[in-house]
Amino acid sequence: YKVQLITVEYHNPSNRRYDGVRNLGLDLETEYIEEKGWTRVLMGAFSSEAKAKAALDSARTNGFTRAFIVEYKDGQRKRRVR
Repeated sequence: YKVQLITVEYHNPSNRRYDGVRNLGLDLETEYIEEKGWTRVLMGAFSSEAKAKAALDSARTNGFTRAFIVEYKDGQRKRRVR
């Protein structure tokens, strides 16, 4: 599981908007959506939905109110969970 924070057209990894979640000690990663030219900004790789939910709550508290959980299996994006 991963928490998708935001999807942006122009990603700047040093943008201050990410400071709150960076301070949680979780890694941020990106996925480029080639067909749309946008970038997904994601947080973590969680072994359970419960752990992802805790991170989701923290992300929402830190300004990413529209963040959600995505299930990944074998490195492939499967479905939006919540």
